[in-house]
Amino acid sequence: FPVTIHNLEDAVAKWVTDTHAEMGDVMGGLTAYWNEHPYIYATLDRVLDQGELIPLEIKTGSLRSRDDHWTVDGRIQVPAYYQVQVQQQMAVIGAPRAYVAVLFGGNDAHLLRVDRDDEFIDTILVPRLAAFWQGVQDGVPPEPTTLGDLAYAYPHTPGETLVGSELVVEAVERRAVILSDMKAMQEEADRLTFEME
Repeated sequence: FPVTIHNLEDAVAKWVTDTHAEMGDVMGGLTAYWNEHPYIYATLDRVLDQGELIPLEIKTGSLRSRDDHWTVDGRIQVPAYYQVQVQQQMAVIGAPRAYVAVLFGGNDAHLLRVDRDDEFIDTILVPRLAAFWQGVQDGVPPEPTTLGDLAYAYPHTPGETLVGSELVVEAVERRAVILSDMKAMQEEADRLTFEME
């Protein structure tokens, strides 16, 4: 059968049920809105029934992803970008903890606990989401954070002169130097490879 992310989510959820009975019943996912901040919502992959609803986020990844993004000092840990996601889930449904079940390479499964961080929720998550939502209501887009965002926010015709701040000009000049150095290094590497053959 074709393997899809949802097939794997079901398999990982079954793994939690079969190997971690102490987690309680694994129930289906849900979408919830936060009464206190109705513009903040969370979509939970699954929910654990532990006398209260506990988020169970399910992830899959390659072995390389495990080594590059999930491993810190030899231990598997939830990356910051997924911690933000489960902190939002906990905030929305009022949970004191969440779990992330992750399957790497199709055969390396882990169940990781993430405790609720009220300081992060109150001082970072809620204020930033509130500012974002206010921008949506006011019709003000967020600041660009990627090259794609920049291209969309500031379209221009090739050959047209753009005016940038001193910081932008310095970044453009530094990038040109780095690209030139990279080209020279690649040419030297190619020459050395030729000599070794």
